[in-house]
Amino acid sequence: MNRNILLVLFIFILFFPLVLKAQQVHFTDVADAIGVNPPIQFIRGSVSFCDFNDDGLEDLSFSSAQDFPLFIFKNDSPLFIDVTFSLQLNDSLRSMNLLWADYDNDGDKDLFCAIDFESNNYYSRLYRNDEGVMVDVTIPSGIGTEPSSCNAAAWADYNNDGWLDLFVTHYSEYKQNYLYKNNGDGSFTDVTNIAGVAGFDSTSGFYKLPFAIAFHDFDNDGWLDIHICNDHFTGDYQYRNNGNGTFSDVSQSSGADVSGFMMGIAVGDYDENGFLDLYLSNDPFGNYLLKNNGDGTFTDVAEELGLAVYKSCWGTNFIDYDNDGDVDLYVCAEIGTNAFFKNNGDGTFSQLTGIGLDTDNKSYGCAIGDLDNNGFYDIAVHNQQSIPNVYKNSGGANNWLKIKLTGVECNRDAIGSRIEAYVNGRKLIRELTCGISYMSQNSNSTIIGLGSSSLVDSIIVRWAGGSTIDILRNVSVNQTITLVEGETIVNVENQLNFPAEFVLNQNYPNPFNPNTKINFSLAVDSKVNLKVFDILGQEVANLISADLLAGSHNVDFNAASINSGVYFYRIEATGIDGTNFTNVKKMIITK
Repeated sequence: MNRNILLVLFIFILFFPLVLKAQQVHFTDVADAIGVNPPIQFIRGSVSFCDFNDDGLEDLSFSSAQDFPLFIFKNDSPLFIDVTFSLQLNDSLRSMNLLWADYDNDGDKDLFCAIDFESNNYYSRLYRNDEGVMVDVTIPSGIGTEPSSCNAAAWADYNNDGWLDLFVTHYSEYKQNYLYKNNGDGSFTDVTNIAGVAGFDSTSGFYKLPFAIAFHDFDNDGWLDIHICNDHFTGDYQYRNNGNGTFSDVSQSSGADVSGFMMGIAVGDYDENGFLDLYLSNDPFGNYLLKNNGDGTFTDVAEELGLAVYKSCWGTNFIDYDNDGDVDLYVCAEIGTNAFFKNNGDGTFSQLTGIGLDTDNKSYGCAIGDLDNNGFYDIAVHNQQSIPNVYKNSGGANNWLKIKLTGVECNRDAIGSRIEAYVNGRKLIRELTCGISYMSQNSNSTIIGLGSSSLVDSIIVRWAGGSTIDILRNVSVNQTITLVEGETIVNVENQLNFPAEFVLNQNYPNPFNPNTKINFSLAVDSKVNLKVFDILGQEVANLISADLLAGSHNVDFNAASINSGVYFYRIEATGIDGTNFTNVKKMIITK
């Protein structure tokens, strides 16, 4: 009997590591195998992960930087086809940043091609998609044809009017950044000075040197703010959107004015506190992770969490690679191997090696998307010393939900919209961007990892502009859903009946010693605070401070540590539809 036990134990020890390895998510570089093999560029560059022809398959686009047009590879599953010349983009030489976006809201993707080459013959270009043919509309659109030194740009609806605006940076001490307001008629107006985002440094008397930009709503007020990474220790910019067409420079007051050779930016809620954090790449002096404190300030925790890296880093992305719900981190390095960090789900990270991402190719831009529609994020990387890496994700056992948004009142691409997924008491937020990492673009489709959860309790879509909020309940997992703004009938099962109004009920029993129950009802999903006060108005207990779903809720209150007497409990609820509810009731503790 003992020998049998020892034999079983030996077999377990021998094969258990192999089982773990087989279950671990890993990546395989399939670039050459699928035909994504543009000429080696020998200079930094970018990548766009975007289904530009809207056929349900993610395509890949790469900057050229040399005397080639950009490279666009159509996903013809399982192989990719170079369609650059068929799209008539032959004049897109020395491109740096490629951004696909439907700026005219006509249902197809247009293209902004940023150029970084100071010559009268080279300038950034805007192409309008006319039934699959890209037409150069740079001059009639008002974008301008002055010599360009653009490393990074981004599309976003900064004024919430339903049209995508364009922010174009310039890497020059003598040239300002530009914010172009979309007029909705195919033309743009330069509103840079009105908005206050030219990038002039009054201390030095020069403009700063931007390498990366990202729009994001860092204070959760429904207006997209801006972070700009600036090179040569000139200090980063954090602009807060005032909601009136202007921005305020809150770089210093927010703690986001970090300095270094700042190269790339990732945006995500790594600690699930409901506020977007910023990861900023740097030269060997160390990267930054700016934890959003939720009060308009950031705290750098990169060193504390082991995420400083201390390499010459460029592109970076938050990515839930294993679909466990929390966002992990990928970092590209110019010198040495790229780095990958797994989010442990408790506010810490662990560096992972041996999962197929340990390459040393002088990597720059990177982007994420799902090439094969298996519900797991893949990674595309632009390299200086080799063809791009296209890392295919093996997938795993965890469940997922992929969401594609189509705007109606907001911009058609729904850029700037926020998706909130409520899963087993967790709130997972994702915000759509068009311009991220280092000169790159992530997929418009959002994958939300669900772990072992077999049902999504609730999905809330806060559409860009704030005029529409859609809610889906009890959503099945492992599927792709397309949501159209204002319509919430897609793939929704088992709809529940919810209260018609907000109610705070009398606690029971009352009087009590020491336990009682408090029941309340929410007509819509709401942010709720439930507190207990004494007769002098002093807070003695904070029972709830959280986002809750619509429905009936019960709270157990234990007053064992509180003296007998008369107390009051107060609820304050703010619904996602803007409804505010406040009520107070009396309770008596007898001992």
